[in-house]
Amino acid sequence: MFPDQLSTPRLHLARVAVPETPPTALYERFRADGPGERAFTHVPEEPFAHVGDAADHCHERAREWAAREAVHYVVVPRDDRAGDAPVAGLAAAWFAWELSTARLGLLLSPPFWGNEYATETNARLTRLAFERLDCETVEISHLVGNDNSRRAVEKFVERFGGEREGTLRQEDTVSGEPVDVVQYVVTREQFEAAEPAER
Repeated sequence: MFPDQLSTPRLHLARVAVPETPPTALYERFRADGPGERAFTHVPEEPFAHVGDAADHCHERAREWAAREAVHYVVVPRDDRAGDAPVAGLAAAWFAWELSTARLGLLLSPPFWGNEYATETNARLTRLAFERLDCETVEISHLVGNDNSRRAVEKFVERFGGEREGTLRQEDTVSGEPVDVVQYVVTREQFEAAEPAER
């Protein structure tokens, strides 16, 4: 039902699976005091405390995949010159099948910020949701105060003619504190009306 791999002009997305996804690679990228720690400042998750955390993450993501609740991918830059390109991030889409809706999520390591990988990844997941999985809407959000994510999300939404739905008060928690979330939506009609090159 879900493709094990996806690609974009600059990125490769590989399914988070057990035992294919090495927990050590995720741990090194997203551990506490590691290169990806700052990515957790504005997300409702915590960096990995140890390799076991990363292994648990892989098992839970594999469970959600098998239950058809969500897809989870490791995001890796495509580089024909290197056989071991670094992990750049983790991408996901959760499905509310009864609502025909996919909700996108992306955790991108700070060394890879500023190069529009977020827009590229979210566009590819949106194609998956509309063209293969027959969804009617795609939702995406960012926490209030996360300006980096806001800019990336707004660029993605503008690309497909989507719109901001509004601010959801105390919708999530970060470090145990309630936070507001700004939510956006792209419909199938908006996606199909976009220029083919944008899709």
